[in-house]
Amino acid sequence: MPGKNIGYGWVSWSFEWTILEKGEYTIRSRATDSFGQIQPNLPFWNKKGYGYNAIDQIKVKVE
Repeated sequence: MPGKNIGYGWVSWSFEWTILEKGEYTIRSRATDSFGQIQPNLPFWNKKGYGYNAIDQIKVKVE
């Protein structure tokens, strides 16, 4: 729901991806707040990781 201010919380999103060839890929996602601030590439250290705020990523293999 781009543009809708829902406060702090998770937002569901999707992206259609046309895969042109088999291989291994890394999918990354990052958030931007209403002030235009984006998540950093790397997380900052914080006790127990409660303040984790870095870009998330997963690796996928297309066969």
